[in-house]
Amino acid sequence: MKKSAEGGRRTAPDSVRAKAYLHIQRKIAAGELPTGSALSELALAKGLGSSLTPIREAIGQLVAEGFLEQTPNRGAVVVQLTRQDIVELYELREALEV
Repeated sequence: MKKSAEGGRRTAPDSVRAKAYLHIQRKIAAGELPTGSALSELALAKGLGSSLTPIREAIGQLVAEGFLEQTPNRGAVVVQLTRQDIVELYELREALEV
């Protein structure tokens, strides 16, 4: 088990929420979810073969980490990250996971 960034809660590395988190993060990194695009929770859940709950939890974590932004009437949207934003996010994540 590893300690997650949200609230110190422990989650199994292979939990559905962790898989959803990695799934969405990889889609963002690969450009499959471009900057400014709204996420479809239903499409993500179908693609992962899961319910909406782990997708929503993963989106919440990605919002907290700065990869996504909650927008009224649009839901979660992929943010434009600068090189410095990316460096800072990974340094923060590294510090939290130690």
